[in-house]
Amino acid sequence: MLKLIIFLILIATQLNAQNEKVSLQLIWKHQFQFAGFYMAKELGYYNDAGIDVEIIERNGRHNPVELIENKKVDFAIGRSSLLIAKGNSKDVVALAALFQHSPLTLIVRKNAGINSLGDLKGKKVMIPSDLQNSVSIKYMLNENNITLQDLELVSDNYTLKQFINGELDAFTGYISNEPFVLKEKNIDYKSYNLKDYGFDFYSDILFTSSKFINENPELTQKFYEASRRGWEYAFNNIAKTALTIYKNYNTQNKSLINLVKEGEELKKIAYDEFGILLHLDREKLQNTIDIFKILGFAHKDINLDDFIYNHHSDDIYRIKIEHDDIFHYSLLLLLLFILLLMAVIYFFVHKKWLLTKNRLQEEIKAKEKEIKKQNALILQQAKMTAMGDMLSNISHQWRQPLNNISLNISNLEISTELKERVDKDELFECVNFTSKQIQYLSETIDVFRNFVISDTKNITEIKLQKIISDTKSLVMDSFKHEKITIIESVQDCTLLLNSSNLTQVIMNILNNAKDALNSFKPDARYVFISSSVRSNKVIISIKDSAGGIDSDILKKIFEPYFSTKLDSRGTGIGLYIVHELITKSLNGTIEARNSIYIYKSEQYTGAEFIITLPLSLLEKK
Repeated sequence: MLKLIIFLILIATQLNAQNEKVSLQLIWKHQFQFAGFYMAKELGYYNDAGIDVEIIERNGRHNPVELIENKKVDFAIGRSSLLIAKGNSKDVVALAALFQHSPLTLIVRKNAGINSLGDLKGKKVMIPSDLQNSVSIKYMLNENNITLQDLELVSDNYTLKQFINGELDAFTGYISNEPFVLKEKNIDYKSYNLKDYGFDFYSDILFTSSKFINENPELTQKFYEASRRGWEYAFNNIAKTALTIYKNYNTQNKSLINLVKEGEELKKIAYDEFGILLHLDREKLQNTIDIFKILGFAHKDINLDDFIYNHHSDDIYRIKIEHDDIFHYSLLLLLLFILLLMAVIYFFVHKKWLLTKNRLQEEIKAKEKEIKKQNALILQQAKMTAMGDMLSNISHQWRQPLNNISLNISNLEISTELKERVDKDELFECVNFTSKQIQYLSETIDVFRNFVISDTKNITEIKLQKIISDTKSLVMDSFKHEKITIIESVQDCTLLLNSSNLTQVIMNILNNAKDALNSFKPDARYVFISSSVRSNKVIISIKDSAGGIDSDILKKIFEPYFSTKLDSRGTGIGLYIVHELITKSLNGTIEARNSIYIYKSEQYTGAEFIITLPLSLLEKK
């Protein structure tokens, strides 16, 4: 049987003895940024697919879309601005995103007198020509009242040595590349990352044209699959890959350790949340289009079905059977029969194992039910803890109104004793003042009552502004006592949910922010609450000025029983409950990250929690 399989493989090899030539245009010079293509070539993956690939590094200025359009190359690497080109009727089809997040950063010398992006005016800055029309670069500059015309742009043909020698004040680079070299040479620098300004686009998109795909469907599919294998090898074998680039593709004369470090950084942004390489997500692309429209860089809707390459199209896998191929396909059918026979044998041999597996699955389901019960108990405990916090806040809020009422009554009593007759206006003023204080106490009780009696079935349509206002009223007194200012910028909308759950989430995050500010003790003590509506979702952001969270802690922040509080106050279930309520009860998502932002011309760093929730049907209309 083994000899037969080897014989069939040899025949299949002979069928594609003549390799088809294709060209790939890179967006920059040779480095680990394009490692998957090098390894697919060096390891013979392209050759196995019957392809001879010419990899062309960037040399001077070029527009990858024009190169594809004019058939100068077959494949090229572009940026997210390909969506704008598609909206302008350019024939571009995206095959894959090499990186799920943008590694682009703007690096400035610390001694260049640049304390914020606004200080870049009149400075020497290197921005590659293909990036000068980048939406993200333009927006980041515009947010700081700068245009490209305000900069002294220098030639693309720069070297890092010019930056180190002070001939350049700033330049665009990748977080995986230049920062390592600067640290190695003990050069002080600051960097401004695009992601910190709200841009989390795909980077380095592999693309071609629909015309090329239609004329070469099998070739396109083979190139994609061989490239994917190359990228898998590159990130699973970073050291070996770096050595190959160092020996065969090192036109920039990089050190071996530099290439290794570059690979390690790029691996962090190459996989999506499910661990998949080269993925293109339709929703993320649509969000990118929406942002382009808001900023005025795109004006038309884009059919993403025409933009995203269909890796499993019937056209790609169609088989053209001709008279000369009958013998080859007969051998293929024989091989399939042998594999089917082996599958049948495998089934009978492992039948007992399959039965055991079914029993294990039943035990797993029973365990899952038990875990759900435990989670329900934890949720109830968390709500009781939140009620305790709320009662503490209410006691603070009630103290002043009750003192006012007591003082008012005492004043009235004294007036009665001193005067034979109490003035009518004075009496009405006392009654009105007391009534307002009682009304305030009643409203506080209503907010608390709604929180206590609400359960997971109590789902209603409610305004986001009301939820935030009610939550603020429960914590405002303690925040004032700690001299913490809450700054609110809410785009109101209607939500269909359990308002108590969202109140508990926001109050928990606010209390965490208060604890962080008390621990960090910054001069400016701020908490920012903002929201915006995009498509059918509302995005709520809560951030503070407490200096941020350590990156190691940030990875574990939503895990159960993980706490950063060293004393007995920290149970470690607060943010775990927040995550459970958002994802399972409110059908949303939550993300925690460190954010750098500007407020009143001052730069602050703090933790930011981003909550995404669906809008109600009423709001969608």
